[in-house]
Amino acid sequence: MSSSIFESTADTSTDPSETDSTGYLKIPSYLLETSYGAKLQKELLTSSSVLKSSLNYKQSYADKLATLGILGKIPKMFANDNEYTNDVINIFQDRAIASTSTSFGSNSSATNNSNSGEDGLNNILDRPRDKAIFEILNNQNDSDRSFTIKLPTLWNISGSSNFKYSKDNLLITPKDDLSARSTSSASSNKPATTWSNREVPTTCAIYYYEIKILEGLPVSDVTLGFLYEYFDKSLIHFPGEDSRSFGYSGKDAQKYCKSEGISEPFGSKFGCNDVIGCGINRYTNTIFYTRNGIFIGDAFTDIKPKPLYPCIGMGDFISVKTNFGFTEGENFMFDIDNYVKAFKINIFKNIDNSTCSKLQNESRKKITNIHSKNKNKLRDDDIPDVLNSFIISYFNHLGYADTAKTFKKDLDTESRMFMFDHDSTKEVKEDMDLDKIEEESDSTNRQTVRKYILDDRIDDLIEFLNLKYPKLLVENSEISFKLRSLKLINMISRATLSEKDNSSLIMEAIKFGKELQETYKYNPKNISYLNDISSLLAFENPLDSKFGYLLNPIEKLKILDELNKCILKQLGKSENSVLENLINQTNLVLDKLVDKGDEEAMLINVDKDYLEL
Repeated sequence: MSSSIFESTADTSTDPSETDSTGYLKIPSYLLETSYGAKLQKELLTSSSVLKSSLNYKQSYADKLATLGILGKIPKMFANDNEYTNDVINIFQDRAIASTSTSFGSNSSATNNSNSGEDGLNNILDRPRDKAIFEILNNQNDSDRSFTIKLPTLWNISGSSNFKYSKDNLLITPKDDLSARSTSSASSNKPATTWSNREVPTTCAIYYYEIKILEGLPVSDVTLGFLYEYFDKSLIHFPGEDSRSFGYSGKDAQKYCKSEGISEPFGSKFGCNDVIGCGINRYTNTIFYTRNGIFIGDAFTDIKPKPLYPCIGMGDFISVKTNFGFTEGENFMFDIDNYVKAFKINIFKNIDNSTCSKLQNESRKKITNIHSKNKNKLRDDDIPDVLNSFIISYFNHLGYADTAKTFKKDLDTESRMFMFDHDSTKEVKEDMDLDKIEEESDSTNRQTVRKYILDDRIDDLIEFLNLKYPKLLVENSEISFKLRSLKLINMISRATLSEKDNSSLIMEAIKFGKELQETYKYNPKNISYLNDISSLLAFENPLDSKFGYLLNPIEKLKILDELNKCILKQLGKSENSVLENLINQTNLVLDKLVDKGDEEAMLINVDKDYLEL
């Protein structure tokens, strides 16, 4: 193997679990089946870092420069030219530095006082276009665009001087010079050993990684496994031969755990071209192994609820490539997804077999029907009616008054067909009575608000809001800005997507955009958002641009949801419906169970398992 692909042991690696302008973060699909994966996904979705990869992120600056006339009228021709994009950005950065140096004396003075230099540069940029360019370039290193996933994603360079590493720390091989190895061991057997950059937390239900032996003998001197956190992590021997570590050896097909006195035959010998997988299962408290996509079995049981690090040891003339699951395009050979789902099936059966009476007996508390005036016990037969009332409440909460009425009529028809007549059903039906569905003015008003937004009638909407809720837009300036921005987006959409002569529509959009720029000129965040909207005019087909997401109907629904919450808050009502509160409470209870080490709770993702259609 060519040594040129390996780097020195200086920590220059790129961690695939850290997203910034370098790329997207991939969460392995099997993790998304778990509670831990659900939390990761939510954190990821709220992080601005995942919106753009390196090319997309830098291309967005090129798109903005194109809007300002820097790249001409057809910036799409540069969409896949990352080198060109970098060159353009660097050119303008160099111009900024040069302008700073010229205006403020020597280069050293500009360097020694970078802040004053930037201010001075901003002052001498008298053309709006130049100021916009400077703002774009000055803000491209936004620290908010970072997100780190706290799981093992690569081997720890600082943990060993015995390896040569590839740039991504996933391809490793022992140093050729045996004298360069660590000599802290009195043993003549001095393997190259290391462990992962991060631990597997105890709240992660299942974690799995694979190695592929690229070079070595058919039976290779490789051992992989896990290492406890509270061990000093300075592996001297192969995993399993040091205290509080676990290992499976390909050289002699043995499993080892010195602290447990385990040295037993396990699996079969393995070597060059084999793919060996190793995982921790908190649901069964076991460490398991796979070979070439086939499950070998559980090697170690009764694993303590302590954080663990993946670890590896190998002899000479071996190279190994590792897949921790976070590298785009790298798939596991073993079907880890179905492995996880097999355990979830048992949990689902337990949930489905649970009854209200069983839960009440186990908790020794009375679970009462929240709709019953007599506080009777909730029976299994009551559950559909209670859930239906939640659904009607949800429709009303969002302003779907007509939908709530239709749903209620369907329930009445179904009730007559199947002649439901038990007492609790009658009590619940009373709460879902047509007369009690929200037909008052606020529900009707919110339905009107929804119609105005979906029909792109923003002026009519603002007039309606000022009439019905006079203080709403004054007290909620952010939603007021978003509504006016939505109007601008609608105007640009009509102008750019029109098949007829759209010059007058474009001029109207530009005029309104300038009015908004003037209104919000002291709010940098709003100005930046308005610049993104204006960038849509630079493209022949704005839907294909990096700003095309602004034209997605989902953006309207987001604003609608935020506006609906503002109205409810002003009316003194809860911003969330009863159904949403129930889901939130379920997730909260689940998190508490996970924190307490409940193995079944760790394997539940409420959104994925029960809410996705």
